[in-house]
Amino acid sequence: RLSLEATTFEKWIELGDLLELKELDAALAEQLLKSDEYRQYQEIDSYNNIKDYAAANKISVATARKRKERARRNLKAKALRGMGWQSSPKILNFNQYFAIQKFIREVLRVCSGDKDVKWMKSLSREYAEAVKNIKFIAKWGISAIGNLRFRLRLFTIFEDGKPFMLTFIIELSKRNSISILDVTVNQFAGKHPVPDTVFIPKDKGKSGLTYEQIMSRLKGN
Repeated sequence: RLSLEATTFEKWIELGDLLELKELDAALAEQLLKSDEYRQYQEIDSYNNIKDYAAANKISVATARKRKERARRNLKAKALRGMGWQSSPKILNFNQYFAIQKFIREVLRVCSGDKDVKWMKSLSREYAEAVKNIKFIAKWGISAIGNLRFRLRLFTIFEDGKPFMLTFIIELSKRNSISILDVTVNQFAGKHPVPDTVFIPKDKGKSGLTYEQIMSRLKGN
């Protein structure tokens, strides 16, 4: 695993106000300020607190919080994609993220012996057996590779204790249903601890260095 230094923009993604983005990318900030995503977020954020918003719209506080979460995630995802990000779960809007989470839960259902997951029938026998052999999913990552197409990586541990990565090439429909286009299964080559003294720059959600450059730094070259 790599410990990656957060950039100024990534710190804004976690903490900042959209208006502060003008200092980082004025053109993108102006575009976002005119977007439906910003309008929806600003409508909720204009109230003193979430309870006031819930009361004004005659909805429960829980529903109001979910709306705010949805609006915030959609705005942040739009900002990231506008900045050129391609590799991070943060590039997914609320409905896309929900669809991916549902897919991952279905993978876990297969691991538990559920035979009713429909997309399993689209896999070859080899890959279907690989999915069934997953003991647990340690981590996942995603990259955009085209219009509504993504590379979804599941970092898994198999029943025999060996670490494997399953990579699904998927396509989301406009209604966010998932189609599996391809699958690959690879065993992990290994992991490399990163000392505190080694700096790995991060760029748009992924390492700013190649694998060879990272290994060179870890070896002290």
